[in-house]
Amino acid sequence: MPFTYTIEPERNIIRTSAEGSITIIDLDKHMKSVADDPLFRPGMNTVADLRNVRIVISLQEAPDLVRLFIHQAKIRKRGRWAVVISRYPEAHLIRFFIAFLEHLPFTMNVFDNYEDAIRWLRDADAARATGPGQD
Repeated sequence: MPFTYTIEPERNIIRTSAEGSITIIDLDKHMKSVADDPLFRPGMNTVADLRNVRIVISLQEAPDLVRLFIHQAKIRKRGRWAVVISRYPEAHLIRFFIAFLEHLPFTMNVFDNYEDAIRWLRDADAARATGPGQD
């Protein structure tokens, strides 16, 4: 599987990375592994480092991808997902896909810099700790 991950409960973060080509099947297996991990908690933020990947998901698979994330929304509940991408075609595809997910209880954003992605996730945790609101 092209994905690896670590869960840091004390930081409320799931760190995912991948290399090579990824398919919707790879993504589904990875998300199931994370959700089944004993350290996983609903509401955790995720940073997905996809700078070294080629996404092999066709537009015909878009409905399956949306269903996959709807299912994840039931498991994850809330939080933020920061996707770090350096290749233009993948960044464009992810931004296109995010437009279909605006109604889900978590927020996704695309970054080309890992540190900016982490900063965005920390800002969400700081806002949640200081007052009401939902990400």
